[in-house]
Amino acid sequence: MARRNTSLALGAPVTLPGAPAALAARVVPVEIDGALHAHEWLMRGDAPPIKADAHDHHAAHDLIGCQDLAWDVAGAIVELALSSAEQARLIAVTGEAAGRPVDLALLAFLRPCYLAFQLGRHALAADSDPDEAPRLRAAVARYAAQLR
Repeated sequence: MARRNTSLALGAPVTLPGAPAALAARVVPVEIDGALHAHEWLMRGDAPPIKADAHDHHAAHDLIGCQDLAWDVAGAIVELALSSAEQARLIAVTGEAAGRPVDLALLAFLRPCYLAFQLGRHALAADSDPDEAPRLRAAVARYAAQLR
């Protein structure tokens, strides 16, 4: 999916870091959220934000399904445009809450995969919804720029 989406959008497939077969053995599938877009978060003043609508995205009719928790960490990094310090904090807090560290090699592999999935998802939606097309095409451009 990552190679196909990036080939269509960028003219060449993305180069993914690491060896997929070796990384696959390190995946611990869990019921991820899978939708980390900024509009999915509820802000509460000085209190930590709350992720809304996280119950069943792992069961959506897309190809993501259950994934390693690194998928959602990659999604949060992308969607919330986290700084290096914020990324480090998220990785630490997530690992602590999960009772296991976030696999950094897997995270590096999944970030371009997440970007490519969102790029394709938004491109398809832009082609099918003229009213939302400008917003969706802007998202496609944002994901493509990060992939480049």
